[in-house]
Amino acid sequence: PTAVILLAQFTNGLLLPILAGVLLWVMNDANILGNHINTKWLNTCGILAITVTVILAIKSIAGVLDSLDY
Repeated sequence: PTAVILLAQFTNGLLLPILAGVLLWVMNDANILGNHINTKWLNTCGILAITVTVILAIKSIAGVLDSLDY
């Protein structure tokens, strides 16, 4: 069971920043959202959130790699 938890943690660390970036990109696409795209303030908050997710992802992946027995 520990290996499955580590795999899930590693996968989450990889996917979360990517999906957050895709979400921010979609929220700025006028073809999809029309006049309801993000403002500069919301984009700043989104970039901050992506930065936090990247930092957490790096820590998460590093923790998984450190816990592996080579």
